[in-house]
Amino acid sequence: MRLVAALLVLCRPVDSQYSPFGNVDNEAKTKSLSGGFASDGDPKINAAAIELLTVGLLGGYAERKVKQFNDRIYLNKLLRSYWLGTRYYSLDNHYYLESRDTCAYRMNATERVGLEYEDGTLIYHIIYQCQRYAEYCCGLTCCKNSDRRAALAAEEIKERVNGSPSLSTVSIVLSFASLLRLFG
Repeated sequence: MRLVAALLVLCRPVDSQYSPFGNVDNEAKTKSLSGGFASDGDPKINAAAIELLTVGLLGGYAERKVKQFNDRIYLNKLLRSYWLGTRYYSLDNHYYLESRDTCAYRMNATERVGLEYEDGTLIYHIIYQCQRYAEYCCGLTCCKNSDRRAALAAEEIKERVNGSPSLSTVSIVLSFASLLRLFG
């Protein structure tokens, strides 16, 4: 009997679904499937979102499997829809919008415990969408592009102040040195 149970565990179907990350390892990462910028976001927000997403499937007395009709979950707290896995999200004609940036969050091993499709295939990703040109993928939520631009501008200013001198500073110093040579 133990041998049969061990064989069933070993013969479990592998994840044959599309993986935007290639190899699935233990690190949680976020990727924009539309080719835009993405960051891993705030771990606290990611943990809270995963808890909210999985409580309906795993939190009851009978764990449920993901099927096509229950793979999309809308979270009021984060104001967006999430799809568990990469199998069905593109088939959702009403909520999946091709005009938005699609994001994939790869769950680590502890985050995905118990999440699988009805055929036993494990689920590795959570798919969601951000507003194109206004937001970018940021963990399991979307961050404003304006915040990112402000952070990049601040970094650029720091580099100019603390880093190498700018071209105008170099030209002023060289002009001053040549004037000293002429008149000094």
